Amino acid sequence: MEDIEDVIQSLASLVFKLSTCESESVQNAGVAISKTVEDLVGIDAFREAYEKSRKVLEKLKRERKEKSLTLALTNPDVAARKKAKQNKKKAISRKRKNHEMQAIRQGHSVEMAAVLSRKKVKLTK
Repeated sequence: MEDIEDVIQSLASLVFKLSTCESESVQNAGVAISKTVEDLVGIDAFREAYEKSRKVLEKLKRERKEKSLTLALTNPDVAARKKAKQNKKKAISRKRKNHEMQAIRQGHSVEMAAVLSRKKVKLTK
């Protein structure tokens, strides 16, 4: 019986992660999976497992945020280095995205734009 509860918990956690994703198709997949699992195990058991996984994930998120805030107060140098590293990653990501969008505007497919962006091919304006 515990094995079944573990499976239900894992599926509920997966559905929660899928439903919080930004992609609409992934969210739709999460809804379809949740309906199938609800039909198999029962609504009450699934909802209980879903709420439990949601609370666990929210608790982890809250703990990460508290740790970050605590680090900023206790060790500002380390926090500043982490923030600078994060901002550098964001800048690189933004450049890649802009490069891909430029390729798409020039008529390349989305897949080709991603390839060109990774290869850092210079695009003409």
